[in-house]
Amino acid sequence: MVIHVRKYWEIDQAFKFIEKVKEYNDFSFIDNLELVLDYSLDEAGYYLFSNLDRKNLKKKIKLFVNPDCCMKTILTGYSEDDSLVAAIVHEFCHFLDNKLKISQRYEKTFDTNLHLNIYSKENLLEELAEVMYLYITNPYLLKHISKERYEFLATFFVSPTECSARKFVSIWKKWPRQVKKKCRLKWGITASNNSVKILHGFKE
Repeated sequence: MVIHVRKYWEIDQAFKFIEKVKEYNDFSFIDNLELVLDYSLDEAGYYLFSNLDRKNLKKKIKLFVNPDCCMKTILTGYSEDDSLVAAIVHEFCHFLDNKLKISQRYEKTFDTNLHLNIYSKENLLEELAEVMYLYITNPYLLKHISKERYEFLATFFVSPTECSARKFVSIWKKWPRQVKKKCRLKWGITASNNSVKILHGFKE
């Protein structure tokens, strides 16, 4: 198996988010995490529990991803990110949902869907994973899009990313021009220099 240098960097970025989630919330159960690069997959990824590890009697957390199904452009912190970083964090969110039983309350709490992107339109679990991804990588944007969902997730775990206008601007600056435009038109929020400008609320 050949793993390009670019992919190593993206894997490192994804695991930085995961490690911070663990650190900020004292989630020791994240220690037993294993990433599998499976180039035979016809999708970006999925997660799976393995059999019990007989040595420590803990379930191994396996995240499977296919880098070839991911886009090279990394849009960390945006609602439409198809990169390897996003795929890994997305699958981790499925695991976290399963561990903390988030989707059970999510379904009862929200009677309308939030379509952040095409994946979130598939079903409730995919919607939640995408909402969680945004909560982890750019909580300020999620709070603008859906304050209710931001506050809902905050009852389960603390986001490792600062929820502030200053942090949003630093993330926004890294996006390509066309993504900044999409964010402005779809979500009604933009930035200039070191300030955030709210144009309107979310319009689907």
